[in-house]
Amino acid sequence: MSLDGSTPGAEAVEHTTASRRILAGILATMLVSGFVTGMAEERQLPEPVWWTIVSAFLSSFLTFCWFRLDRDARGVRRSVWANIAILLLEPVAIIVYVLVSRPRGQKLRGVGRLLGFFLLMLLATILGMMAAYLVT
Repeated sequence: MSLDGSTPGAEAVEHTTASRRILAGILATMLVSGFVTGMAEERQLPEPVWWTIVSAFLSSFLTFCWFRLDRDARGVRRSVWANIAILLLEPVAIIVYVLVSRPRGQKLRGVGRLLGFFLLMLLATILGMMAAYLVT
């Protein structure tokens, strides 16, 4: 999900690089989360509470970092309520943000890329679980 748009800031190399690093961090978190879940299931143990807390915090933090980076690059007005929504209602708020922040003609493409990234997150989780089953 590279972030392309008509605003020069969103097309800058620095923005694209930082955005991809954040998105890679989210995928890595999902991969490890799948691995931890798979290991717990394989051993018939509950998933460690500490990991549930750490992974939830990490994925929320990285999502918020991406949101802030994208918002600043596109020149979208800062809103306390949007910040809170991104943290509390992450999936819905991100979809709304993409629809609001993309210029006319790029909204559907932006949502499509977002849905593609959601599928990558699911794939990373599944791959992590498969790796856990292969290790044990």
